[in-house]
Amino acid sequence: MSELRRQACADVAKARRSNEKIIFSMGHHSVAEHSVFNFDLMEVSRLLLEEVESLRLASFTEKSQRYVTLRGDYTVPKEFSPEDREAYRLVVEELNGFYLTACERLKPLFADLPRAEERAKEDARYILPLGTQGQLGMTLNARNLEHLFRKLKRSPLREAQDLAEELWKLVRTIAPSILLFNDPSPFDKNLWERLENHLPKREEGVGLTEEFSIIGATSGGDELILSLLAASRSGAPVKHLIGWATSLDGEEKREVYDDLFREMAFFDTPPREFEAVDLTFQAVVSASNFAQLKRHRLATLLASSYDLSLGVTVPPSLAEVGLEGEFRGLIAKAEELYERLATRYGEAGEYLLTNSHRRRVVVKMNLRELYHFVRLRSDSHAQWDIRALSQRLEALAKRLFPLAASRLCGKDTFPTGPGERPGSPEGGA
Repeated sequence: MSELRRQACADVAKARRSNEKIIFSMGHHSVAEHSVFNFDLMEVSRLLLEEVESLRLASFTEKSQRYVTLRGDYTVPKEFSPEDREAYRLVVEELNGFYLTACERLKPLFADLPRAEERAKEDARYILPLGTQGQLGMTLNARNLEHLFRKLKRSPLREAQDLAEELWKLVRTIAPSILLFNDPSPFDKNLWERLENHLPKREEGVGLTEEFSIIGATSGGDELILSLLAASRSGAPVKHLIGWATSLDGEEKREVYDDLFREMAFFDTPPREFEAVDLTFQAVVSASNFAQLKRHRLATLLASSYDLSLGVTVPPSLAEVGLEGEFRGLIAKAEELYERLATRYGEAGEYLLTNSHRRRVVVKMNLRELYHFVRLRSDSHAQWDIRALSQRLEALAKRLFPLAASRLCGKDTFPTGPGERPGSPEGGA
């Protein structure tokens, strides 16, 4: 292998011709995964970061909005006319002004709690628009960089298209022979247009009050996991072993799971057999909640557009310090301008929506991933909005899979003694 690398370095042009033949003609695209890029994305809006971070097989480190300075660090969309840009700026400046006021008003409320200033900023940021800029460190291989190019180029946002162009300028001289499929295919580009006449339109008012619902769950999850564990050891057919697992009485099954979990620490992962058990749900989440939920990229996450009819999520702390009325007044002002901008510029109007605005998401997690999610998000240190969602999922999974999900809990309540069962984290959904 080292000799091949020396030859490639000695004749780069020949190596690139070979790459193109291997990838394009022979279809061995996986070789592009050995070429890895690191990028720092600066002055990118939260709205665009949602698009970038939807890429599953990449690594991201995002600077928290707790550290934004709000010194003009928001994106002004190129799509807007000069008059609309000015109207947009005025509303954004008002939202930013409220954020600074809320931070100061909230600090005394959290004074006796750890991370008082961070807690104040976490709640105040629900007023910040999705046009607020962030920073992101991104690591991905060439194959996934192609996926990102295609995603950005088919986005209706000019900012996304500009980012694709900037990234291409950086890499086109470095790896031109392995970055070959950078443009959206007709299949992806025209998907929704092809389906438009087949899909039903939403009926106004239908289901709008439902904020959480179960779409599906694996039947007999406890028994399925036991049968898969047995199959992994014996090699026997799973269908036969499901009969064995089902024949066990409740106490026998509990003994198996007690032994399975006996030496588990809070950082241990359940066996891969737990991935065969799925839970699918739909929930209404705020943009702030979604910003954390999207980091769990092994889950299947399908997000609808932000929807004003779903209302907003208002941090309870704002009511405690007498700021809820002003908060809602500014939200109404932002929504009024948003509706005008959305009519003229489509999805670019979403730059003016805030972290409090909500959307519906469909999420599918297997039980192994759910253990990871709940340990992080049901923990008392987790942000309250996503913690409420996590605790709801935790309780649901324990009802559906009482044995396999019995050790679901936040890190802070994980049992320390052998055989000890976790308690319920304080608070609730």
